[in-house]
Amino acid sequence: MLDQLDEWWAHEQQQGSVSLRRRIAVRAKRGDLVSNIDAIEKLIQTASRHRPCR
Repeated sequence: MLDQLDEWWAHEQQQGSVSLRRRIAVRAKRGDLVSNIDAIEKLIQTASRHRPCR
């Protein structure tokens, strides 16, 4: 998903100038995605540590 956002953003920038509002929106979206990915990775790590012993 990050790759798709980055590709789209590169395409938008090649088309011409991009408004400040658009830049802020894209950076916020990217930040949200990175934050969500980090949260999922932490959840997976926590779950793997709490697996019942056999």
